[in-house]
Amino acid sequence: MTERQGAYLEMSLSPSGVFLLVAGPHCSLSWALSLLERAPFPGPSVAVLLEDAHPSLSGLPQLPSGQVDRWVVIGDPLEGLPGDCFPDMVSAATHLELLLAQGGRVLLAGAAAADLVRYAPTLREALSPAQATVDLDALLRNANRFREATGGAAVLPVIKANAYGLGAPVLGWTLADWGAEGFVVAYPDEGVELRKGGIQRPILVQNALEPEVAKLVRNGLEVQVSSVEQVGWLAEEAARTGRVVGVHVKVDTGMSRAGLLPAEAAALALQVSRTPGLALAGLMTHLASADEPAEDGFTQTQLQRFEAVRSALSAEGVVPRWVHAANSSGTARFPEAHLDAIRAGIALWGYASALPLATHPVVRLTTRVVSVKWVEAGETVGYGRTWATGDRPRHIAVVAIGYYDGYPRALSNLGWMGVHGTRCPVVGRVCMDVTMIDVTHLGGGVRAGDEVVVYGAGPDEPDLERLAALVDTIPYELLTRLSPRIRRIYRRSCPTL
Repeated sequence: MTERQGAYLEMSLSPSGVFLLVAGPHCSLSWALSLLERAPFPGPSVAVLLEDAHPSLSGLPQLPSGQVDRWVVIGDPLEGLPGDCFPDMVSAATHLELLLAQGGRVLLAGAAAADLVRYAPTLREALSPAQATVDLDALLRNANRFREATGGAAVLPVIKANAYGLGAPVLGWTLADWGAEGFVVAYPDEGVELRKGGIQRPILVQNALEPEVAKLVRNGLEVQVSSVEQVGWLAEEAARTGRVVGVHVKVDTGMSRAGLLPAEAAALALQVSRTPGLALAGLMTHLASADEPAEDGFTQTQLQRFEAVRSALSAEGVVPRWVHAANSSGTARFPEAHLDAIRAGIALWGYASALPLATHPVVRLTTRVVSVKWVEAGETVGYGRTWATGDRPRHIAVVAIGYYDGYPRALSNLGWMGVHGTRCPVVGRVCMDVTMIDVTHLGGGVRAGDEVVVYGAGPDEPDLERLAALVDTIPYELLTRLSPRIRRIYRRSCPTL
């Protein structure tokens, strides 16, 4: 966290299951406490107040002792507020480690930004210097762009693959509060994770096998189906449990992946609508190339095929809850594809700059310089000796991120990172845990501990989409490669005092 002006809240989820909220200067303590209370994560809730946060309690209608399970005060005891008092954060952190061994929720509040910057990492249990900061304000602005673009269609964020590597529980919770009508995931366990995180909106699972049917039904998940066999499994489990299962019939209009051909899909949708225990929650298809103008004719053909299935069902008096075809590209480029709902994917995270949605990237991936050294002229750097200093010495920095963390080895001698607002090329092969960059042009001003921007949205920061293009891949892949070792930090504005 950096020291900034204004009211903000930062959130992070540690591998041990501790959900940490850091209430920045001027953030309403009352609002932060209410967020802590309803955060959809298990375990005890603990409020840690730095001494300068005590006066904020005087502005509350009453001491909110019922909102948290335990109060921890750093500094002088606070009269009227039961809890533990410690002289400093180091001693408090030891106490909290025992208290939160099985996970829990922690609020760290203080008026001085410098103190929060100093203490927050102690509670975060940082795994490595690399961290991905997710701008939740930007995420919600992007969601509003989708809402404006669709003019009333339901917005179903696609948060499969751990929300494309950014953390499904927190992003799902944030988007549910925003008003997302439902969510889309790839596999049942992803849906179960969202349910455990407190999300009760419809969740569509795209891939389901017979052994997982009981899990799907037990957790109230909706299911994409592409075969008569899948419908049979679901109908049997619905009858056994007495539950109603929401089913989305997938129409293969030309993607040639999942789904039934139009005539077969129409027949299956009719079967679902007439089967006890099943509800036709959706009719869906997937556009194969909505982001490629050269293929617009084929996209129109897909939509026409899909509309024919919808019309056939309508003639039988069958109306699914949602009819949906548009992904991010379809939403941006084909208004006729909006229908009842759209599935918001990569553009929701801001990585589809070619689309006319005006969304903004939500992730800033940073790390730290581990060490810096001069390498003499004529020497080589890294495995395989693939990069040489040439005819003069070079200042080489080792930074704490490697291909285990998700930084592609293919960016060896090709990518670049930002240090002190300056472009610094990657030199030598990217290693498992570290990468080397050339900082010679910074004149010896780089030190161990300096921040390094790996991906960012600033004008002089490495652009994720451009780096992906350099290695002939897509932003999805670079995002989903981010390893668990990289701490996810979520930042959003909050009401002021």
